[in-house]
Amino acid sequence: MTRSTWFILAPIVALIVIGLAYRALLQYYGLTITSQWRSPATNEFNKGKQLSLHLIGLAWDIRLWDQQEGELNRKLQAFLRWLPWGKVVPESDHVHIQFL
Repeated sequence: MTRSTWFILAPIVALIVIGLAYRALLQYYGLTITSQWRSPATNEFNKGKQLSLHLIGLAWDIRLWDQQEGELNRKLQAFLRWLPWGKVVPESDHVHIQFL
């Protein structure tokens, strides 16, 4: 692999590793992920933003209906200690979490 190829691939590999690591943490805390990586077509179908972080695996939607509110808040707060640059957006039927 040439240096220029690695220069291009390294950030992509890093984003994939970050996305998978945070996915594992969400699962560790018992949060149910309903969406992480999306294709552009799936993102459009779900009315996602054109530059959604779901397209690169750095956003997660968490299911609400199997969680009690206090328990969900406790789990989210525990997870967010690992995501200092994270953003949480409450939606009507899920919680959207993104890395940046």
